[in-house]
Amino acid sequence: YEIELPFLFKVPAGGAVTIGLRMDDDCLHLTVGNPAPSPIEGEGSSGAGHAQRSIGLRLAHAFGGRARMAAGWDAGYYRCELQVPVASTRAGH
Repeated sequence: YEIELPFLFKVPAGGAVTIGLRMDDDCLHLTVGNPAPSPIEGEGSSGAGHAQRSIGLRLAHAFGGRARMAAGWDAGYYRCELQVPVASTRAGH
């Protein structure tokens, strides 16, 4: 499932925030992206990364190595991808 929300940022053409969700076996995959200038083109700081480090630490504390987080700039968008294990609701699991 994926949705797009109108969004204006430091990109003159504007754009949309994308949110994607999918289940794969017993893992939830969540992807959030927003238009952003490349790190080379961007103005000012890209931030200190405190929020991303905090989220990564919280995921590791809650799920150990079963959760993953990756973030970075790709093709005009800054994307963050989370993979989180979920309890199975299927019979026999």
